Order: sequence, then C-alpha cells, then structure tokens
Amino acid sequence: MSSHDPFLPDWSYGLPRWLDPQREEQPQDIPNAPAASLLALMAKLGSSGPQVDPTTLPAAQGRALAATRAQIWNTDLPPMQRHEYVVPPARADAAPCRVVVLTPPNAAPGANLMIPGGGFAFGAPETDEHAGRCLAQDAGMTVVLPDYRKAPEDPFPAGLLDVASVYLTLATHPDTIGCTAGPVVVGGDSAGANLAIATLLLEPQTPAAGLLLYYGMFAPGRQRASHLRFADYPGFTAGKLQRYTEWYLPDPARRSDPLAAPLLAGDAALAALPPVHILGAETDPLLSDSLALWRRLLALGHSVRLDVVPGMPHGFLQMSQHLQDARQALSLCGRVARDFASGL
Repeated sequence: MSSHDPFLPDWSYGLPRWLDPQREEQPQDIPNAPAASLLALMAKLGSSGPQVDPTTLPAAQGRALAATRAQIWNTDLPPMQRHEYVVPPARADAAPCRVVVLTPPNAAPGANLMIPGGGFAFGAPETDEHAGRCLAQDAGMTVVLPDYRKAPEDPFPAGLLDVASVYLTLATHPDTIGCTAGPVVVGGDSAGANLAIATLLLEPQTPAAGLLLYYGMFAPGRQRASHLRFADYPGFTAGKLQRYTEWYLPDPARRSDPLAAPLLAGDAALAALPPVHILGAETDPLLSDSLALWRRLLALGHSVRLDVVPGMPHGFLQMSQHLQDARQALSLCGRVARDFASGL
C-alpha cells in the first residue's frame, strides 16, 4: 500500500503521538476531544434531547429501538447484489443463521465475513449494511453479514458458535450462500470483533487469510485506561458496557474463557492467527482493548497493523453515509482486506 496514497487519511501513515508502544497508556494520556467533523455532523442532525438507553429496556424492546435508530445510517445504500440465506449449521452446537450477502461488481473470489457488533445483543446485518457495502466496494470482495443468536436470551457461547458455523460454511461450501471459493477474511466491529478473533481461536484448523478488528471488546469485565477516561462519555458509557457484559456472560467465571476474552488467550493461540489489522477509535471506552491486543501481538512478532482514528467515538463506522472520516476508514480497511486476500 502506497505511503503517499492521496485517497487515504493522514492518520493511516503512523501511530498517534501520544501512544507509546512500550508502555501501557494512562487515562490522562488519551485525548478526549471529538473531531470537528463529528461535532459538525451532530449539529447538522440536531438533538431531540436525552434518549432512552436501549440496554435499560427488556432485550427485545431495546433491540427494536437500536434497529430504528440505526436506520439513519443505512439509507442511500451503494448499489450491489444483495441476497439473504439461512445457513444450516456446520457445527452440531450451532443454530441456523440468517446471513446477508453483498456482492459488488467484478468481485474477486472469496469473501469477507463482517460480524456486526451491538454488545452481543443488538447488532444485525441491517444495522451495518451501509458500512458493509462500502467495505465490499473498497475490498472488491463479497461481504457476508451474519445474524447470529443474541444475548441475553442466548448468552455465550451461542452467538460465537453460529458465527463459527457460517465461517466453516464459507471456507468449505461457499457456493451454498452464493459465494465463490477463495480466501476468507474475517472481521467485525465491537462485539463483532470479539466474535471474529474468537472464531479463529475456536477453529484453528481452518485458517483465514486475515483478521480485521474494529474497536473491539477483547476482555469483558476488565477495566483499562480508556474505560476510565470515557466512562461517562456520550453514547457508550461504562454502564452500557457492564450491562452488555452481564447479558453475554452472566456467569462471571466464564469471563476468563479466552473464547470470551481473547486477550487472555495463550501465546501459541494468538501466534497462530493470520495477519491482523486493528482499527481503534480515539474517544472510545474500548480503545485500550485494541491497544492491549496490539501490544501482545507485537511482542509475539506477529504481523499486525494498528490504526487509531483521531476524535472518533465507538461505532463511528456506522456513520459512513454521513461522515467522511468513517468512509475513509472503510476505504483503508477495504484495501487491507484486499491485501490479506492477495497474500500481501
């Protein structure tokens, strides 16, 4: 990837000045100023006053509210083929899983499994569809969005097993869901990033071409610098994070399982992962999860790239229709996905 590509943002050429690869950050190290572009977008969209936190509602009601709010980010969708399938379980412990398959013109062989986030409780293909279509365009690959079982009705490991089942189908019988045989890149945002890395830890015998992790939760229930820095930040608070954790992992003893907390995986398991791209958001309570995983992989000599988008909040990729920073980030991620698929 050219270091002088005019279509990529300045932040993609190096690490933030405040970040020390050798030392874990402290809360005061992390800038807490929203980007001017984000403030302009929020002012343009306006505010209707305090909003109900969907995590304080019964799960089904909260899920419906989150889906309604996500509609603003998922209009004027980039044109491409869209198909839905129900994937039969490729694992005995999985459930049938609905997937949305997005295929751009002249797509290369293979696919990008893009796992929606939403705290393991609220995400769906439709909440991430605009971002998924942008990624498909920029990667030149089919993107597959799975609608896995959700907490709290189906806590860990139900959603993980469903995603792993879809991954196995993509790797072994892609034609059953309209994909062509080829390299499979696995990725996701937030809880979806957790499920992405956990899928490859669960299925080490089925190697992927690469791993794309967008502002992920990699150690549920553990506090680091960014959790403290942004505990009461608008949009994604410490209270929400705690409720998501309690829904997905109601048994505290399971919060140390590496398939729930990939940061606790052993060195050998992490070293066996394919090349990794970590995209962090600077004003995000989960930023330190991304930085901690990056440092672990660096220490193992693993092929890992880190990008931190300045002034962006958790979940900003969903804003790709309205926010140029998000669109640029997806352009970078698409190029990385294309490189992974090409073996570069």
